[in-house]
Amino acid sequence: MQYTPSTYSGTRYTEVLSELIHANDTIGKNFVRVIDGIKYKTSIPSISGGITLQPYAEVMPQGVSVNDTIKLSDAVLMPEKFTAYTTFTMNALRETYFSESMAKGAAQMDSDPFLNLVITQSQGKVGEEVEKKIWEGFSTVLTAATDVKKTTGPVLTAANLKAEFIKLYGDIDKNVIRSKEAVIYADLEIYQLLQLANVNEQFRDTFTVDQEGTARFLNTVINFVPMPVAGTVMAGRRSDFIVGTDLTDDFKGIEVGKVYNNSDLLFLKAVMTLATGVAATKQKVLRKVAP
Repeated sequence: MQYTPSTYSGTRYTEVLSELIHANDTIGKNFVRVIDGIKYKTSIPSISGGITLQPYAEVMPQGVSVNDTIKLSDAVLMPEKFTAYTTFTMNALRETYFSESMAKGAAQMDSDPFLNLVITQSQGKVGEEVEKKIWEGFSTVLTAATDVKKTTGPVLTAANLKAEFIKLYGDIDKNVIRSKEAVIYADLEIYQLLQLANVNEQFRDTFTVDQEGTARFLNTVINFVPMPVAGTVMAGRRSDFIVGTDLTDDFKGIEVGKVYNNSDLLFLKAVMTLATGVAATKQKVLRKVAP
């Protein structure tokens, strides 16, 4: 952790300003299904397919064909353990903004406002990294699957966004659309393109955004997430995109303590487990920018 303060001069601004952080909406707003309580490994079964009708017979003849396409498959979740770790000392704070919050005495260097600030900022940054890992995982699963509907297209712009989303919508499985659980996951940068695309519409918005900030295309929800590759778009049923973990609260848990009991060096640490899986990959769409 790096801190290069200005020397305390007797006056200070009462608010500490921080950079804006994109929150972990994937977990916080339930963009996907989250399953906790997984200590080591589990599998999530899914079923697809159907049965075709055939002429009735009181006794089915031997050798009659089985007219079904029912298929069972598993999304395997095996959470991997991750940690975020840094060290810092409060000695340099004695001449800074935070000195007024320290108790009297040379050995007293604790500053609750400083710790609260660091923890709050760290929670946001850890949340960002967790969300990136989640979508790296989904991208890896869908890229490796052989039955996913994979498409490529040009770099998305405000001018071509409508046409490219019409193609994407057409690729979504009709049963997913009818399930009312269809969702499009788009890269964060596409949100601004979406608003610009609406500027070019003469009569009505192609993309709608409600008062709560939820975007839709042809009444299908669009969630904006940090894709590992710019311009990537995924689509499918929300509950088929699965995040597995031991304890959901670990995503926002930050521990602060002394590195050694006889020193003033402090550590900040977060530990969590994380796995991603996708069920019914046949009903998923993965769009990437053409090379």
